[in-house]
Amino acid sequence: MGQQVHGSRTEETLAVLDDVAHALSNIVDIYAPESATAFKALSALQLLNGQFQRGAMVFRSKDGTELTRLTVQRGDMKLAISVLKAAKARFGRSPYSPPSHEAPR
Repeated sequence: MGQQVHGSRTEETLAVLDDVAHALSNIVDIYAPESATAFKALSALQLLNGQFQRGAMVFRSKDGTELTRLTVQRGDMKLAISVLKAAKARFGRSPYSPPSHEAPR
């Protein structure tokens, strides 16, 4: 699992990182280890039914399986940043907004 170098990991920070990962997953493939040397992209169905947790350090699938060591390709990350900048995407939650994996009420 990843390691934090410095800074705090408040609940709000973790939630924002989960939201960023969700946004990235709508633009580029997110990969999880399939073996010690191979990675496999999360499927659209996995992404629809699962959720990023713990600051996007973990993806929990519908059946409860936790996938760690998530990654994206460097070129894909550059593309995603360009798309999110062009869309003027902003991340953060007001105290009244539900987490991204719940439907608004």
